[in-house]
Amino acid sequence: MSIFNKKSNKDIICCNESSYLIWRWHSNDSKKDGGIRWGSSLRAREGEVAIFFYKQEDGKLVDYIEGPAEQSLEISNLPVLARILGFTTDSSRFQAEIYFINLARIIQIQFGVPYFDVFDPRYPNFGVPLAVRGTVSFRISDYMEFIALHRLTNFNLDDFKRQIRDMISRYVKDNIAEVISKSDTPLIQIESKISQINELIEEDIKGKLEESFGVFVQSIDIGAIELDKSSDGYRHLMKITRDIEEATITAETEAKINDIADKQRINSEDYEENLRIQRKEKEFSQTKQTPPPIPMVDYYVVINNKAAGPYDIKTLQQMAINNEFNMDSLVWSVGMPQWVKAKEVEEVRSMLEALPSLPPI
Repeated sequence: MSIFNKKSNKDIICCNESSYLIWRWHSNDSKKDGGIRWGSSLRAREGEVAIFFYKQEDGKLVDYIEGPAEQSLEISNLPVLARILGFTTDSSRFQAEIYFINLARIIQIQFGVPYFDVFDPRYPNFGVPLAVRGTVSFRISDYMEFIALHRLTNFNLDDFKRQIRDMISRYVKDNIAEVISKSDTPLIQIESKISQINELIEEDIKGKLEESFGVFVQSIDIGAIELDKSSDGYRHLMKITRDIEEATITAETEAKINDIADKQRINSEDYEENLRIQRKEKEFSQTKQTPPPIPMVDYYVVINNKAAGPYDIKTLQQMAINNEFNMDSLVWSVGMPQWVKAKEVEEVRSMLEALPSLPPI
């Protein structure tokens, strides 16, 4: 809003709108020329810039004052105007359009891309309708670039938003088609690719919006990607996908069964080979010419007029060392006709003679 000071006949130029992106100031002065007096006060808040447009034969020239500022309009503040007029007086007026641009405000636009046909590259005969919803957030950062693109004459924010929606809609379609063509994910699972599609669209559209509209894109958020699941294309695609999945599962199962059978056959063959090797080794070991074990003879001995035993030769040796057995001891073994003295049995006698301290017979 503007405030007209009747006493000084000078304007206080400011924007008191609470929410705006571009706002044009209108003077309340009823003078025919409707000009702006030198010395009028300008107020620009932080994050705000006041743009002055002067109509000239060679086009429009621009002055600007960035906020925060509260000052009188003078030569030092409006150097372009001073160059145009060449002089100034307290009573002089000048013609200019004044726009306030809000550099701090972030604009959010919700967009929706209505159903359009997309195609799974593996099954190009079945188009499936797909819709997209999301939000784009942006602000004006380079106001001089913004002015150069839009000139601000008859600027309409609703038209501006519509133009941005139209551009986003066009590029969203292109990017989704690209993701589908390059992705291994089936089309029926495209809803799970929101994050990947969002990154691709944001990267692609940011630069285009800056170049075309002079705005800085804060973010683009794809809220939903929806396939028309009631469409014929979706039903046909689902049927084909299910058939292929079932065939794939069957083939994988058969492959696993065959693999298990091959492993079992190999294991069986290995087992039989091991048995064959073991049999060969056993047969080989049985054919080795090894001497039979030395036969051991056990003897009975008369001790205290009683037969004791049988004892092997090593036991008799120990008994001789303990003076319990000697050359005259009576011995008998299986196959002997009768009891005889130990010295009459060669094996026993040799053992006794080998003892170092054999008592005399």
